[in-house]
Amino acid sequence: METPIDKSVLIHLGDICIGKDEENNKWFRDNTGLKTILIKGNHDQKTNTFYNKYWSTVCDCFVLEYHDKMILFSHKPMPRIDGIDYNIHGHLHTMKRDDRLNEYPWYDTNYNKLVSMEELNYKIINLSNFLCLK
Repeated sequence: METPIDKSVLIHLGDICIGKDEENNKWFRDNTGLKTILIKGNHDQKTNTFYNKYWSTVCDCFVLEYHDKMILFSHKPMPRIDGIDYNIHGHLHTMKRDDRLNEYPWYDTNYNKLVSMEELNYKIINLSNFLCLK
């Protein structure tokens, strides 16, 4: 019988590490026990061949249909795209909302959803809970 963890996927929105690349990427491979997806960030400077040693999938972005919603996962926030309900991204870390709007004037908090590991105390979050989809 499958357990819920068998269907779980860990998605990392990039900037996996600055320095200690081998050590940090190896940790995710050896300690999560999950299928893992790395969306490369601007600080992820190694080749895809390097990251593929540690991650199930490595990409720049991808779209997932989840609970009848289309979700674009990316490192940097993306402008609204027809047919996409949410853009879940990293990159901005702890940038305040007004600063986000200065850098990305099209930023829409109803569409662009920042996942900041610093603000989450480096904890893994559940996608359904994050989007309030149940």
